[in-house]
Amino acid sequence: MEEDIRKQGMVYLQQQRFGKKWKRVWCVLYRESSCSISRLEFFECKEGGSVEKKDRSFRKQQEHKKVIRLADCIRVSEVMMDGCPTDTAPFVVETTEKMFVFSTDRKQLEDWIHKLCEIAFPMSWADHGMKRGSLQRGSRVDEDEGMEDNSLYGGRQTGTCLPICLY
Repeated sequence: MEEDIRKQGMVYLQQQRFGKKWKRVWCVLYRESSCSISRLEFFECKEGGSVEKKDRSFRKQQEHKKVIRLADCIRVSEVMMDGCPTDTAPFVVETTEKMFVFSTDRKQLEDWIHKLCEIAFPMSWADHGMKRGSLQRGSRVDEDEGMEDNSLYGGRQTGTCLPICLY
């Protein structure tokens, strides 16, 4: 049974060691299905290497793949930083365990971020539309909206008075 691939392609991954260099990786974004979890898989893509499924080196590279469980994701966003590969723009995928910094072709940046957010942070995307803002599990805070939608910061009219006891 073929899994539900939402997006795939070559991006760069910033290494966390060895001077923060970038390496080419092939990424495959999977949506949750009845037989698998939602995840981002990636493995090193040798310079000039083929990424054909029939290719023997492709299968060998896949043996060393890394997996990011999107259920563990707490943030996906564009970031500003210097030193990215030419004509690319960086984005971050932060999980409860680790932060991954990727860089992709500028034309693909918004699509990668949107598809990652769509799968990592399920909500009714048709109702909300994709606005620039910070997307995080459990809530969405837009730059255009104030804190009024949060009951903790809401006005007095919407809340009730509760007695406070000090000991």
